[in-house]
Amino acid sequence: MSTALIILNKNEAAGIRKSLETVNLQKFAKIIAIDGNSVDNSVEIFNSLGIEVVFQKYPGRGSAIRLGLEIINKSYPQIRNVVLFSCDGNEDGKAIDSIVDLLVANDLVIASRMLKQSWNKEDFNKFKPRKWVNNVFSIFGFVLLYSRDLVYISDPLNGLRGFTTDFAAKIDLYSSGYAIEYEMSLKAYLTKSRYIEIPTIEGQRIAGKSKVPPFKTILQLVKILIQVFFLRFKKSRL
Repeated sequence: MSTALIILNKNEAAGIRKSLETVNLQKFAKIIAIDGNSVDNSVEIFNSLGIEVVFQKYPGRGSAIRLGLEIINKSYPQIRNVVLFSCDGNEDGKAIDSIVDLLVANDLVIASRMLKQSWNKEDFNKFKPRKWVNNVFSIFGFVLLYSRDLVYISDPLNGLRGFTTDFAAKIDLYSSGYAIEYEMSLKAYLTKSRYIEIPTIEGQRIAGKSKVPPFKTILQLVKILIQVFFLRFKKSRL
């Protein structure tokens, strides 16, 4: 089945070429960069690489992902799989080959920073706030949506992932911010979808600082957790 690569970008010019060097771009029938109105020369770099750039009308990572899906569904209906990638240096493009291959038999494939064979960029540190927050929301999501046949997702927040367009349509994503991957992971539980994790090595940012607003994102994660839990409760009463 054909696959699209959606690159999520905002002011990551310093990392674009280096990050894409790790990706086998020949695997993709279409490559689109969704740009959050960058003020650096990101767009010029994508243009020089022959990659189509689409500008976001509404801010937020979730809005970017939903825009990319809308474009794929409307203009490239033959494409059945989507892979997300960011060029900040954190994500290992070498994992994408495995993601694409595993989408043949799965609805969702997540590159996990939390498996035994994985590496999280905070693993060098004694204080690991980002990793601890991820683990807390991983456990809460699994416990609140638990059923006997569920397999635990160790890294429901990680953005390096692939999924089928049918899966995306079935779960009806609505998040606009950084909680969209969490929404997707929890709804994979809820819909009893086929999902799998693979280990990944998380790198350090190539330049600049993370754009994730920590407190706002935590509030978004809590909101998603509550909403999906009540969605499950509602379904169980039908």
